[in-house]
Amino acid sequence: MNLTDDEIAGEARMVRLLNEIAWLIDHGRADETPRFFTADAVIDGVLPARTGIDAIREAMVLRARARIASRHVHTNFRPVWDNSHTVVMHHTLSLYRTERPDGHVPPVAIFDIADRLRRGDDGHWRIAHRHIAPAFTNASSQHEGEEK
Repeated sequence: MNLTDDEIAGEARMVRLLNEIAWLIDHGRADETPRFFTADAVIDGVLPARTGIDAIREAMVLRARARIASRHVHTNFRPVWDNSHTVVMHHTLSLYRTERPDGHVPPVAIFDIADRLRRGDDGHWRIAHRHIAPAFTNASSQHEGEEK
């Protein structure tokens, strides 16, 4: 595998961005995540589709207000470069979440995520399209229709 220095640096920035989004959601600050999406971004898959930054912002504000403890554990990053400004980053999400005060939390599900990222004129990577597909689920811990 031959990667350019720009591709290696780009991958590191993308993984950092995805980890930052997860950290903010997990620490009650989901309302800060819309800045990591393009104006025309789409989130679809297991959740009700969110199209456009306003819909994403609304969903993230609601998530920040929710009394849900979660941990998003991302692994297996695999970028597929379309060109120097567009990449699809495939990765796996192990989701843990609970509303229980005792903190008991079985894994909710394992998801396959495909994030299409675009590099803006400012040089920053942002998500243009996030597709979330379940790989494995734990039916006893599902929270249908809620933001992950």
